[in-house]
Amino acid sequence: MFTPYDWQEGIGNRASYIEGKLAHGAPVLAVSLDDGILVFTYRRTSRKICEIYDRLFAIHGWSAEQERIRAAARERDSAAMAAAVTDEMIDAMAIACRPEDLPRLAARHARPFDHLNLTAPPWGLEPEEIEAATRRIVLAQPAPTPA
Repeated sequence: MFTPYDWQEGIGNRASYIEGKLAHGAPVLAVSLDDGILVFTYRRTSRKICEIYDRLFAIHGWSAEQERIRAAARERDSAAMAAAVTDEMIDAMAIACRPEDLPRLAARHARPFDHLNLTAPPWGLEPEEIEAATRRIVLAQPAPTPA
């Protein structure tokens, strides 16, 4: 028989696993599904996420900024991490804008790609706020044109 205590213990184990991976810098991806939560992490033999960022930052000439971000991360200083991210970085790799500006800015990023994945940032938002932001993203997009 599966008791509420068993369920709580299982949730606690999963939370501890994710916290442990994040504490050591191992990337974790969790996806909420109708049947539960699916959690992914990378094996040690795969390319380290920092190697990917090393190349990305080097291509753009942001190695000094990257080192400031890493130093702040080691100190767990979120404010310093955010301060080290420049507007140029955001403009090159992300879109941060008002909903009415999204179609224009998304078009700028879309030129070299066949699709974009536009998502609301979930950090610090309640589920209802994430859903509302996602709806605003969808509503801001122009209607698709028939091929």
